[in-house]
Amino acid sequence: VLDEGVRGMIDALTAAGFGVFAVGRNHPRVVSVLREVLQAELPGLVQLDASLLAGLLTLNRMDALLFVAPALGWGLLSLRSRRAIRAAALGFAPFVLWEAFATIYYGSPWPNTALAKLSTGIPSGGLLAQGGRYLADAFLRDPLTPALALAGIAAAAWRRRARELALAAGALLSLLYVVKVGGDFMAGRFLAAPALVGAILLASA
Repeated sequence: VLDEGVRGMIDALTAAGFGVFAVGRNHPRVVSVLREVLQAELPGLVQLDASLLAGLLTLNRMDALLFVAPALGWGLLSLRSRRAIRAAALGFAPFVLWEAFATIYYGSPWPNTALAKLSTGIPSGGLLAQGGRYLADAFLRDPLTPALALAGIAAAAWRRRARELALAAGALLSLLYVVKVGGDFMAGRFLAAPALVGAILLASA
């Protein structure tokens, strides 16, 4: 960024991780690279697909790791192979590299949004109460979204299929995390992904 005196400065907003401002949404080059990797004929392609997408999701939002970790962990345990572990490590390489860069450059591996939101000094009890109000508000404004999430989790617990339990565990961890941190300033924003998983689980009945 250049000021009126034509002095160069780092755009902290973009550098902090809001990459959409730098390259735009669905930039053709980014989409092309992802497509090349996901369509490549590589050993352990399925493992690489899953771990790469999980790694990119975590790179976008670190708390999304709670959402994907159970399913990814179940996949690795099911395959029980070094190839799967290597594929998982490769898939998370962008996230690890970014964390190393952020620690060196910014002095912290944590996103500034997390530091701002979680370092408010509000007692944990107050955050839990606000998180409960966040869910209650979702049931009032958009009851279908939280209902789908909880119904899918309940269906997976009832059927007890390992794959479905892994997906449900990620959705449940995501919901518990939202409550723990006191919800969000946008109603229902963090319930969309658990609701999608809930719908998938219900459809697989």
